[in-house]
Amino acid sequence: MPEILKKFLGLFSEGLNKVKEEKMEEALEKFKEASELSTDLQKKSEEMVEMSELSKFFESDKGKETLKKYAEVYISAENAEKLKEEIKTLNGQIKEVSKSLEDLKKEKENDDKTTTEAFKTINEDISEVEKNLIAKFDELSKKAISRNRE
Repeated sequence: MPEILKKFLGLFSEGLNKVKEEKMEEALEKFKEASELSTDLQKKSEEMVEMSELSKFFESDKGKETLKKYAEVYISAENAEKLKEEIKTLNGQIKEVSKSLEDLKKEKENDDKTTTEAFKTINEDISEVEKNLIAKFDELSKKAISRNRE
């Protein structure tokens, strides 16, 4: 088996193992390396005049199945990378919304405190006015009683 084919199959196999381990970034890297080698493999196979182990392998059902699996897994790894980026974006948006909600909660708490303080001040003012009215009423009552006696 030609050395370049061994290297290609080795990288492809490593990529499949990384997919099984759910290490998509590493798998994608292995498949990219294998993809670069596949170009070299194609050139090498075109240069061969006689039928070689490489052409026999890729003409075989096993070779065709291997390339089909390679393509499927490579596409899956690329899709996983895109999904990972989308998840990062969504997580960022979730953090922004959470921060906005937290800010709104703090603002509401501050508004509640301000409202409570305002009502407390109003109640104190009402109590003071009530005391003043009672004192004034007592004063006027005493004056009225003293006039009635006279």
